[in-house]
Amino acid sequence: MLTCEPNATIAQIHNRMPIILQASDYVTWLAHPDPEHLMEPFPDELMTTWKIRRDVGNPRNNRPDLLDPVRDDLVDL
Repeated sequence: MLTCEPNATIAQIHNRMPIILQASDYVTWLAHPDPEHLMEPFPDELMTTWKIRRDVGNPRNNRPDLLDPVRDDLVDL
């Protein structure tokens, strides 16, 4: 996985983020001899974040509801 500096949204969570490509950049990423110009933070305005359950971090858990948003008062941080 390639990472870059985080955008403002992800910086609240971590000091780096995965490189996320927009669909319009796929061909450039695969065909350009040096696609380094695409290795930048994904635009904040195109991201949505929400809190999820703590058991997401356990690889034994594999249920669709793990990605459902949870209320702040239900999150055990």
